[in-house]
Order: sequence, then structure tokens, then C-alpha cells
Amino acid sequence: MRRFLLILHILAIAILLPALLSACSQTASRQSAARPEIVKTEPPCCRKLEPYPKWLVRVLEPAAPLVGRTVALVEWRKGYMEKEPQALAEMQSRLRPLDIIVVANKGRLSGYTIPGLFSHGAAYLGGEADLKRLGIWNDKAVVPFHQAIRDGKTMIESDQKGVHLSRPIDVLGSDRVVILRPRYSCRAARQKVGRAFFEHLGTKFDFHFNSDDDRKLYCVELIDHVLGAIQFPQREIYRRQTIVPDDIMIGVSNRILPLDVIAYYRAGPHGWEKADARSLRTDIDDYWMRRKKVRRAR
Repeated sequence: MRRFLLILHILAIAILLPALLSACSQTASRQSAARPEIVKTEPPCCRKLEPYPKWLVRVLEPAAPLVGRTVALVEWRKGYMEKEPQALAEMQSRLRPLDIIVVANKGRLSGYTIPGLFSHGAAYLGGEADLKRLGIWNDKAVVPFHQAIRDGKTMIESDQKGVHLSRPIDVLGSDRVVILRPRYSCRAARQKVGRAFFEHLGTKFDFHFNSDDDRKLYCVELIDHVLGAIQFPQREIYRRQTIVPDDIMIGVSNRILPLDVIAYYRAGPHGWEKADARSLRTDIDDYWMRRKKVRRAR
């Protein structure tokens, strides 16, 4: 079983790492404002992200959706937060509409296919009362989802199922959770973002993680695409632009992104704790330092 998981892991990383050479000329380029520079002088975050030969990635491209869906089903344990009702309650009490949530869950194979400590992002839309206060509850993009929201599906995320609504536990029940709050210039800007999230429901998932093609969207690409003015750092991997969640965290900690860290929670087999923004950065740096040591030991 372990050998099978290892093989599947290697295949998943080889396929799901973005930027396959053969597809570069087939994508619709998205024009955008200049993005923030990735800080390269810091400890080794997000380096060495092309561990496999380009020909192998190109050959495996057609199988990306199949492998991606298979990887999404592999789970050897639930996220540690799922067993922490107090932590879940506190996290939900801190959420405000349009907050961004970035999580890490190393109990799933999908938590290892995206390079870095953090691997998934989502957004909190809020409940009926929140959306009424925001002034978009009766918007034509929101009305079809009234019942789902009343049933508790107040998160939006993109995974192998595409862009869809989820319950808070589906996102927050991870190992680590960071709540980020974008700085909006006015209420109209918040309304625009809220509508845009709903308008993207039903968009297919991008198994190739290509940020230059917005016809399909992976998790943090959905957020980047909807926020518009808040541009996440991108980097080239196998000649394709992609967004690495750890780069978002680095950008926030270096104050080059207009998002505030509202809270950072981490959990393990023996409980959970609330940490600060400095600990968040330290945890990311430690993760990449350990990864570097393992690579050297091979």
C-alpha cells in the first residue's frame, strides 16, 4: 500500500505541477497589472520546483484530470482541526464576509501535490444576513444559491469538483488555517468581489494549474481572478505561470500584499493552538529548510 501511494504521489506531482510545455500555445492569456515581485533573498521558500524532466511532464499531461481526481480521494486521516470543536467555533467567530482562508492538510495526498506547507485556498462568503448587509442577497448571481447558503454552505472553493459552495467544516477541518482579510477601498468594491465569486460557481477545475488560462480555475487562482486588484505573486514552473500558496503567505508577511493576517491556527494529534503572524512565517521557512535538508540527504 505504501509503495502504491508513493508511486501515485510521484505521478501526481509530475502531472499536477503546472506548466506543461505542449499546452503553452493553446491557452488564452490573461492581461493583468504588474504583480508583486517574489522575494528571492529569503530562506529557500518555493525553490527547486521542477524536479521532473520536462518530457515526463509532457507525456503525462493527458492523464492529469484522472490522476487529479484519484489523488483527491486518497486520505489516510482527517484534518486535525475536525476533532477540535472549540477551535472550529473560534475560527468561525473570526470570519467576516469575503475573508480568504488558506489551509494545510497533510492527511491527504492532495496536500503534498502542491509544493509547500500550504496547499489550498478558499473564501468565506457569509450567510444570508451578511449578504443582505452587503447588498447582494437579491442579485441575480446569488438568488439561485439561497437555499444552499441557508443550509450552511457559506464557503466557496475550487477543487476536483470545480468551483462550488462548501460548509465551513469542509475548509477549516484541516491541520493549519490562516484567515486573511483583504483591504477594500469601499463598499462597492466589496459588492463587486462578492458578485464575482457567485458568478464563478460552476467553473471547471484546472488540473494543470495554469494561471494564464482563466477558463478553468484552481483554488488560489479563483481567488486571484476574483479579487482583481489584489494580485498574487506568480512564478514560472515548466514555462507556465502559477501561484504557490506559500508565496502568498510570504507576500503577506513582507507586507507587499494588501491582506491582513486575522488569525493563524495550527493543530496536531495532541491538540491545537492559536499562533501569530511571525510564527506563520517561521513555520513556512522551517518547512522549506527541512525540505532542503531532505533533498541534500538523498
